[in-house]
Amino acid sequence: MNVFTVDNESLSTLFRRARIKTGIEDLHFHDTRYQAITNLSKKLTVIQLSRVVEHRDLKSLIIYYNETATELAGLLN
Repeated sequence: MNVFTVDNESLSTLFRRARIKTGIEDLHFHDTRYQAITNLSKKLTVIQLSRVVEHRDLKSLIIYYNETATELAGLLN
């Protein structure tokens, strides 16, 4: 099920306009996807995240989990 009804061409145009408007030259759509998945990884388990972003290979999701040793230790309490 698609949540947004924007076609790929329109999405590309909208993203390009936003990038130009903000003055961020070295920003790519993939960067926003990475940031979104990284933020989700702070709230979801790897299994939940795989379902949300539709990754079948859990190894590919590991790059989004960037907890520090202190954060990991806090989870054990």
